[in-house]
Amino acid sequence: MTAAPTGPTAPRATLPGPLVRRRRKTLLLVGVLALVIGVYVLPAYTGLNPTTSRVAVSNLAPWHYAALLVHIFPAVIALVVGPLQFSAVLRRHRRIHRAIGRVYVGSVVLASLGGAVVGALSAAGPTAWVGFVLLDVLWATITIAGWRAARAHRYADHAVWLTRSYALTFAGVTLRVWYILLILALQPLLGSWFHGDGNLLMSQAYLVTPWISWVPNLIIGETLVARLRRQLANPRPRIAVAARNGPTPLDTAPTA
Repeated sequence: MTAAPTGPTAPRATLPGPLVRRRRKTLLLVGVLALVIGVYVLPAYTGLNPTTSRVAVSNLAPWHYAALLVHIFPAVIALVVGPLQFSAVLRRHRRIHRAIGRVYVGSVVLASLGGAVVGALSAAGPTAWVGFVLLDVLWATITIAGWRAARAHRYADHAVWLTRSYALTFAGVTLRVWYILLILALQPLLGSWFHGDGNLLMSQAYLVTPWISWVPNLIIGETLVARLRRQLANPRPRIAVAARNGPTPLDTAPTA
């Protein structure tokens, strides 16, 4: 993958008004969805009661619920604070941007560790195990790569990796959306294929969600990165590019 310009002399693009407004609307939508899912998920775990868990807790692994908590709480934090890192306003306040970034990276690392354990114990079978564990491994690896790029002042690379990272973080939203859509799509087959068994229908719908919850997100993230790189390589007359210190225009990439 060809890296965009990096370093203190990397160019920053000023996007035309319509693109800026579209980006703001996208970030607002992403932020609202993240907040809604966070509000929906957390109440089931704030009481620290395994019986209220939305995920089936294994009786064979006493530490399963503890791993679930290690996954849930940091994952919600990462989901909610992630969109803030794409805000041009907050990025102008570098200390705030860096502080939120540290919270995000730490949350992802913890959530991915807990998530890998929870995924490996999923009652949905091997397909779900592989999908969830691979997601958590990629999530942590990509996020750490973004953090290391920032530490090395490779800001364009940092933005690319963190765009991918939040695309995976947003799986917390898309997993639930896809699950509901699949259940609705399979409803006409409830009587013929599932013999009226609603639980069987839901379990079958869940089999593919460990994959479609994050693979399309990552593809969308790559598309956004590629599009912005093309804008930098072939700037339109309306896009003014000036040499500036600090993060490159890839920092302004909207998230998946």
